[in-house]
Amino acid sequence: CSLGGSRLREWQPGERLFEAAVAETAKALKSGARLAGILWHQGESDSKEVESALTYAKRLRVIMAALIARIREAAGVAERVCAPLPVLVGELGEYLDGNADSLYHREINAQLAEFAALRPEYALVRARGDVEGIAIQRVHILHVHEVGLRDVLQVAEQVAAGVADTA
Repeated sequence: CSLGGSRLREWQPGERLFEAAVAETAKALKSGARLAGILWHQGESDSKEVESALTYAKRLRVIMAALIARIREAAGVAERVCAPLPVLVGELGEYLDGNADSLYHREINAQLAEFAALRPEYALVRARGDVEGIAIQRVHILHVHEVGLRDVLQVAEQVAAGVADTA
């Protein structure tokens, strides 16, 4: 489920985007799909206000815990949802430097890093640089093209392998 320009508060349990994400995922799982992870790439709309930026990790922690719990509950078959479920969170791009509508994007990135450090199955995908030794320079905030997507999937495989090694 994806919607550009959304605020984190729109993804809270009971809100339209949260419920749509659960419903769409449950529909896919019931048709035989398997959920191997979550890619979370949101935050630009929350970078406009300092309070929203400073509380981002705390709010995302609550949302993600509820989302994973509801998806597991809705799946009906536990084997269809990877356990533990990897969550990759993508940074906001440096192109926001100097953007008056995103004054706190660096704080959002710091909050995303804080969130990613909470659990071994969580990882931060940097807009530039690397994640655990993998260069992720082709991932753009507005769209992920084919080469960038391969990079993100490579990170996902490493996170999943690391989770499997410790489980």
